[in-house]
Amino acid sequence: MTDETKNLFNLFSQLLMYPKFVMALHQNRYQQSGNQRRGPGRVLNLIAQHEGLTNSEIAEILDIRPSSVTAMVNKLAERGFVTKQPLESDRRVTILKVTEEGQAAIDHVQKANDSFSEDLFAGLSSVEKQQLEILLTKMIQNLKAINLDDDRYACWRQYCSEKRHFPSSNNENWGMWKRPRW
Repeated sequence: MTDETKNLFNLFSQLLMYPKFVMALHQNRYQQSGNQRRGPGRVLNLIAQHEGLTNSEIAEILDIRPSSVTAMVNKLAERGFVTKQPLESDRRVTILKVTEEGQAAIDHVQKANDSFSEDLFAGLSSVEKQQLEILLTKMIQNLKAINLDDDRYACWRQYCSEKRHFPSSNNENWGMWKRPRW
C-alpha cells in the first residue's frame, strides 16, 4: 500500500466511523432499497404508494408473514399513521389508508434526509461534487471487480466469519448486506 492509498483509505475509515454519517447511510439505504426495508416504515411507505392495500396484499408484496404485517399495521394505526376501513364490497376485508399524520411522518423523514445530504456536501463546489461523483463511481466499479477469493485476501477469510463477511464473494452485490450490523 502506498502512502497515498493508505491516507485515502484512512480518510474513508474516518468518515465511516462518524455515527452521524453511519446513521445517514442507513436512512439513505432504507429509502433507496424499497421493499427490502425492515419494520413499520416500509409498510407505511408501501401503503402511501398504493393506498387501499389489505394486510394480505402487503404480506404478499413484501414476502413476509401475515402476522408480521398485522403487528406492524397495528403499530402504525396506534400512532395514527394509518386508518383501517372495511371494504364496502366485503366487510370482512380491511383496507389501509395513510393519514395526514402518516404522510407528515414520511415527509419529515424525507426532509431530514435531504437536509443531511445538503449539509454534508455544502462545502463542495458544483465542480467538486461532479468530480466526487466520478471518483466514487470508479471506486464502486473497482469494488465490483475485486475477487475476494484471490489468495491476497485469504487472511480475511481466515480471521473473519465466512458466513457474515463472505456470504458469496462471487456475487456482484457482495458487501450489500441484507441487514446492516453497524
